[in-house]
Amino acid sequence: MTDKIYFNSITIKESKYGLKVSINYNKFMQEAQRNLNQKGYINLDINKRKQKGKFGETHYTTLNTWTPEKKQEIDNEPDEYKAADNSSLPGTDDDLPFN
Repeated sequence: MTDKIYFNSITIKESKYGLKVSINYNKFMQEAQRNLNQKGYINLDINKRKQKGKFGETHYTTLNTWTPEKKQEIDNEPDEYKAADNSSLPGTDDDLPFN
């Protein structure tokens, strides 16, 4: 498991009207440039804090670094279920009764 990467440029406070988000643009752009994924995106997770922060912050933001694993072709099919090579059987060389 990798260490969490916190986006300290984002401040989130909960109010009776919803979440209030403040972003320090210059700091955010630096953090964003360092953490772009291969497609040019930044995936962020917003999580609720256990206790309010010094300035009333109720949530924190971390970089979501999850990437799907590449699928490997798994050959679990038993041999008796695999397609047989029927090229040597009579009637299999393009002599279908329909076109």
